[in-house]
Amino acid sequence: MKAATDSIKRKPYRCVIIDDDPLLIELVEAYINDTPELALAGSFYNASEAIQVLSGEQKIDFLFLDIKMDGISGIEAAVKLRDIVKYLIFITAYSQYAMEAHQVNADQYLLKPVDYKKFISCINGLLDKNNRQRRIP
Repeated sequence: MKAATDSIKRKPYRCVIIDDDPLLIELVEAYINDTPELALAGSFYNASEAIQVLSGEQKIDFLFLDIKMDGISGIEAAVKLRDIVKYLIFITAYSQYAMEAHQVNADQYLLKPVDYKKFISCINGLLDKNNRQRRIP
């Protein structure tokens, strides 16, 4: 007989992407859509729009964002959204911004290109670090 907790399914982790690169957004959306434990809550090409839409939102489990974007940078967006984001993950081509990302309490800093294995490894590393037992296969 299964334990009661086995029959209770947890809601998927809510994910948001902010990046001015349509190809990167498409790739990360595909990774999220291919992973049943994750749910895409939104994608934005513009950090200003993302801040406006997400500021009144419920908690976001994973925020994936670029650093260098037109208008508001990913660092500025992270500062404004950090209170509603559980895990802040920068995906960028620029290694020189790692210290700034650390200063806004980024949980992870991934350099492009990011394959699916690296993507899932990053998520599982954060879940393990915070004593979450529900890993993604």
